[in-house]
Amino acid sequence: MFDRATYNAQYHAEHKATINARSLRYYHKYKKKLLAGRKDYMKKYYKKHCDKWSERHRPGTAANDERNAQRRARYAVDPQMQKTARAQSRKWYWSNPDKAKARMLRQYNITLERFNELLKNQGNACAICGRNSTDKRVFPHVDNCRETNAVRGLLCTNCNFLIGHAGDDPAILRKAASYLSKRRPHG
Repeated sequence: MFDRATYNAQYHAEHKATINARSLRYYHKYKKKLLAGRKDYMKKYYKKHCDKWSERHRPGTAANDERNAQRRARYAVDPQMQKTARAQSRKWYWSNPDKAKARMLRQYNITLERFNELLKNQGNACAICGRNSTDKRVFPHVDNCRETNAVRGLLCTNCNFLIGHAGDDPAILRKAASYLSKRRPHG
């Protein structure tokens, strides 16, 4: 009599390398789709089965808050932990530039798509000096009103510091421009 389980075990033992190579090719070909599906599945699963989460891993619980407090206390005094955490953070930042930008933009209530639209409308240049950065790693600063948090435009680092140190006061900036034009050395 034919035993399917025995046959399958024997086949897999004999063809292990071929099966693994095929699986690996499939994974790399459909990696993004597989990981996105897994992420969605896990979100749904945790939402449906939140009672199965251990108290330790449930966000906002006393056990989780205590564990985080212990971690922060250790980080404050352990240079090796600081070095490791910074290296991991740097690695994540450079591996996920769009996610990193989106995280930074949340404080201004704009999306990465809106940011890219603003940058395109400004000709990929600073709104004040017009300098265009060709370095893709340089992230233009979002200039926002300090009172309303409304986004005014995107600036290079120097222009952002200029406005920030002037306290967003146009009168100070006009005085600075007047000062520079009066005291320009004649050559």
